[in-house]
Amino acid sequence: MSKAEVISMSGYVGRVWQFNEDEDAAMEYLPHSDQVLYLRGLRKHMDFSTGVVGISRRISYQQFKELLEVNRRQGSTKGDYAPTRGELRAMLARLVEVGLIERVELKTTAKVDPMVFKLPFAHVGRYSVSNSEQHGNHTGATTRENSAAVGAGDGVNDTGKNNVSDIHQSIRLKEYSTKVECKNSSELSHCASSDSLNLEKPKAVDQKAGPLGSCPHQEILDLWSDCFPAMRSPNRNLWMKQTAAANLRSRWQEAAKVMHSNGQHTLYSDRDSGLIFWKRFFTHLSKSKFLTSDESKFFDLAWVVKKSNFYKALDGKYNNA
Repeated sequence: MSKAEVISMSGYVGRVWQFNEDEDAAMEYLPHSDQVLYLRGLRKHMDFSTGVVGISRRISYQQFKELLEVNRRQGSTKGDYAPTRGELRAMLARLVEVGLIERVELKTTAKVDPMVFKLPFAHVGRYSVSNSEQHGNHTGATTRENSAAVGAGDGVNDTGKNNVSDIHQSIRLKEYSTKVECKNSSELSHCASSDSLNLEKPKAVDQKAGPLGSCPHQEILDLWSDCFPAMRSPNRNLWMKQTAAANLRSRWQEAAKVMHSNGQHTLYSDRDSGLIFWKRFFTHLSKSKFLTSDESKFFDLAWVVKKSNFYKALDGKYNNA
């Protein structure tokens, strides 16, 4: 077998990164969309000193959606395509299943923790690339000995060793968390994940609407989809044209004026605390056997935001006996 020629990159000044054979083997037989999500949505933006993505550079479902959407050429008989939140969850679940990613739970003081993943198969640190080195590593060598990965933006290290110390790695993670726990994320396909609020880019508050701002329809629709993944989600293209949108807008304003059962404060007072309340409210409803049974064909978001139904649910009328 002839030796592979090495193409000189002496004039290249951009970022250099590449995946290894373990990652390639794990991606085999996965749908193409899953592979693109891993390589371009996660692996490309991984912190090469920690093997973690989602801390130094935030990630979100919206970014994944934009990455995988398909815009057909004019005249095409096929329509445009963009993956749904449920489809993205399924993609991430498959990546977890084959071991390419692990969910990282950051115990922070923030109201909403960021979406963070660890990439176990990816090489970390800085590596030198020699022209004589083989591209494969099936001998059980450690990641320090394998020079198949070049850190994005980290440059090339002439020593061929990993110069990122454990202290450096711990400092980088300590900025965001006092403790990092990695767990299998089979719950990616279920509701109420910590990233479900999707608040990576806080929106400006409409001063005329007060501290609550205008009703965050899209965020609340996201919460509904997270907490009721098995139920039909509202059609977002038609939502704002329906009476349900006006009802949700009214409930958003009204619930902020309802006193908490402890009598010390209202249910919420601003946009962030409002979204937290609606997440807890939907999570509470998801535990109702009456509302979520197969016979409850009436139960959907449009039903919940009707005034009478909303206050009955808030008063615990549909709690399990």
